[in-house]
Formats: sequence, C-alpha cells, structure tokens
Amino acid sequence: MADTNDSDVPPIPLPPESAAAPIPAPEPAPASPYATAPQAPVPPAPYGQAPYGQQAYQQPAAYGQQPYGAYQTPAAGAPQGVSIASLICGIAGIIGIPFVSLAAIILGHIGQRNQPYAKGLWLTGLITGYVGLVFYGLIYAFIFIVAFAGAAGGLN
Repeated sequence: MADTNDSDVPPIPLPPESAAAPIPAPEPAPASPYATAPQAPVPPAPYGQAPYGQQAYQQPAAYGQQPYGAYQTPAAGAPQGVSIASLICGIAGIIGIPFVSLAAIILGHIGQRNQPYAKGLWLTGLITGYVGLVFYGLIYAFIFIVAFAGAAGGLN
C-alpha cells in the first residue's frame, strides 16, 4: 500500500467566522397560473367571441387559407367591363347623344346574362338606356308629325 501523507495536501481555506452570513431558507414557489382550481362557470360569449382572457379556437389553415384574423389581401374582383360600358352609354344617352341609348340597352342585357354580380351597373345602364330611347322616340315622333303635318298643309 501506498503511504499517504496528509501533510502534502494543502488545507482548504475557510472564510473568517465574522464574514459568514446565514444561508436563507428557500422561498416557496409561486402558484402556477396554469394550476387547475375550481372556477365559476363562464357564460357563453355573444356572437361567437371568446370570453375575456381566453383565446378563440382557430381552425388549422387548410388549402393555403390564412387563419382567422390574419392579414389577407383582397381578392381580385371579377371583370365588369360590359356593365360599366352599359352604364356609361345610358348616361350619355340621357345627356344628349342620340342612339347611344340603344347601345346601353344591348350592353345591359349582355351584362345581365354574363355578369350577374354587377347588377347595379347593368341595371342602371338598362334603365337609363330605355329612358333615353323613349325620350328620343318621343322627340323624333314629334318632329315626324310636325314635318308631315306641315307638308300636308295642316300647319299654315
């Protein structure tokens, strides 16, 4: 056996007794906010909203959809060119450009068949087109009657 000599090992230095501070006792852990405690029942929130302090359930995004509340770019609107053209022709027909009302009526009916989502535009084009057609029809009828009555000698 090997001879162990304790004189070769230096002693462990200890702090002076006056500098030693008492070791504090550990504090109890704070209560967990996730601990289950008996709670009063929460009444259902109106309009499908989550109660205060709770997060609403979000369905997983399927097929590339954004979850509820995420920023979404607006969807591109469907083309409404025919309906807009009907509206413009109808307004121009009422303002004073003859025979444009007929184009408003034709374009309005095409828009009615092909663009049902743009009902306000093609319906306004149809209404103004028919109003312009009746207005110019009455004007041309008056001119025709006056012209033939004057040619027949009725207006002397």
